[in-house]
Amino acid sequence: MRAQRVLLLIGSLRIGGAERQSVVLANGLAAAGIEVSVGYAAPEHHLRDMLEATVRARTFCLDKAGRFDLRILFRLWRRLLQLRPDVIICVNMYPLMLASMVRPGLRGPRPVLMPVVHATILETRVERFMARWLFRPLIERPAVRAVFLSHGQLDFWRHHYGIRGGSPQVICNGVDTQQFAPPAAPGAGGRQPVLAICAALRPEKRHLDFLHAVRQLVDEGLDLRALLIGDGPERPRIEAYCREHALLDRCRITGFQMDVRPWLASADVCLLTSSTETFPMALLEAMSMGKPVVGPAVGGIPEQIEDGVNGLLFEPADPGSLVDVLRRMLTAGEDRLRAMGRAGRQRVLKQFAEDRMVANYLRTLQAIGLRT
Repeated sequence: MRAQRVLLLIGSLRIGGAERQSVVLANGLAAAGIEVSVGYAAPEHHLRDMLEATVRARTFCLDKAGRFDLRILFRLWRRLLQLRPDVIICVNMYPLMLASMVRPGLRGPRPVLMPVVHATILETRVERFMARWLFRPLIERPAVRAVFLSHGQLDFWRHHYGIRGGSPQVICNGVDTQQFAPPAAPGAGGRQPVLAICAALRPEKRHLDFLHAVRQLVDEGLDLRALLIGDGPERPRIEAYCREHALLDRCRITGFQMDVRPWLASADVCLLTSSTETFPMALLEAMSMGKPVVGPAVGGIPEQIEDGVNGLLFEPADPGSLVDVLRRMLTAGEDRLRAMGRAGRQRVLKQFAEDRMVANYLRTLQAIGLRT
């Protein structure tokens, strides 16, 4: 009896949340005895070396050139004839469209398609149109088993993009709880408390809301520091805001960091201020490290943060609500913050550990007939 075969098809192997989780999934499925291959469209190879050797040996690039390179359909078809996967895990819409176009041309048993949807709010009108009139019909086909990352995300897609049929599953992201372990010396310990936000400096992350809150709290007499972990196109605006409002001595922008753990370890509270999220790894990693967290009530964040237990929620895109929540955090006392951090760590261990995520995918694969 041959090993069961899974192809994980993704847009690229660049550094990003969906890409990192896909690498973790590929390695985890391989460790469970599945023959895993990885195919990626665009020649961005940053995470390829993170794949286990047996997976990396079966990893290939479709060498997409330009936005509308139809040659990759032939390349994918040829690879599928060689690999003959039982299931194709398609990370987001574009790989699902590619696999759906090629699948009818395969001989013999055709693979089940399993799209994993990492997006919630789609950015452009074209994407939203395609979600409703192309992606939704694909998800609802009998040979497709869609996976969403949170119940909040799935509810959003049902309401805004019209998903009604099919049999979508919810499988949450998972974090390596050993890699993201609590630091040896948590807490402010008498120094200025540090508020940290770990996110690419992009408009939807709303870093200026964070800085506005910092400025207002400082004006109220609270002594604190702000740490922005990441880089991106909004950096000039953020730096200009810091100069204009005399925050340069209180705010630090780290730039891109491959390993965020030392920076998270230095924080007393970790937060996101985004207008849209799905199931952000930034909060999971902070929770795993025993940090109290603050986040907007969007997407799957309310499934991560139990309000008042391991962190606090605020109204999205509402700077006043953010200020109120951060004020509560900063005046709660060190013992309360540490208790929240411990509760967050326990929540991750019970619900959002990496091995639990892989096990949930294995159960879903078993449910569609894959032997594991």
